Amino acid sequence: VADRRALAQLAEDLLALLEHLGTGPVHFTGLSMGGMVGFQFAVDHPQWLRSLCIVNSAPEVKRHNPEHWIWWAKRWSLARLLSVETVGQGLAARLFPKPEQGELRRKMAERWARNDKRAYLKSFDAIVDWGVQERIGQIQCPTLVIAADHDYTPIQQKERYVALMPHATLAVI
Repeated sequence: VADRRALAQLAEDLLALLEHLGTGPVHFTGLSMGGMVGFQFAVDHPQWLRSLCIVNSAPEVKRHNPEHWIWWAKRWSLARLLSVETVGQGLAARLFPKPEQGELRRKMAERWARNDKRAYLKSFDAIVDWGVQERIGQIQCPTLVIAADHDYTPIQQKERYVALMPHATLAVI
C-alpha cells in the first residue's frame, strides 16, 4: 500500500533542514521525484521559496483511467521482478536512445545499479496516487519547468499544468 503522505513528509523534512541551517527562502530545483517534493514544498511552504525549477516531473501521479492503472501495474511489476541493474539499463536506453549517447547510457546504468532496491520500491510506491495539481495555482514564486522532448510524460501534460501556474515558464530541451 502506497504511503500518500511520504512526499508531504519529505517536504516537511526539507523545511526542518532549511530552518536548522537558517537559510531563509531558497531557490529550489528538483528532478523527477525531487520535482514532486518541490511542488509539495511550494504549496505547503510558499514563503520559503525564491524560485522553483522543476525538471522532468509532474504535480501528480494519479490513476485516473484504465490506461493509468495498466501503466502502473506494469511498472509496479517490473520494478519488483527486475534487478536494479536491468531497470537502469532499460531507463538508460530510453533516456539516451541515440547511438552517440552510448557513454551517457553506460554511466546512467552504472549509477542506477547502485540504488538500493528497497529504497527504489518505497520511492515508487510513495508517488502513486500523490498529487497537488489542484493547488499549484497558488504558487506565486517564479517557476521554470524544464522538459525533455523525449521524457516519459508528454510535453502537452507539462503545458497543461504550467498554464495553471501564474508565474511559470516551460522550457523544452
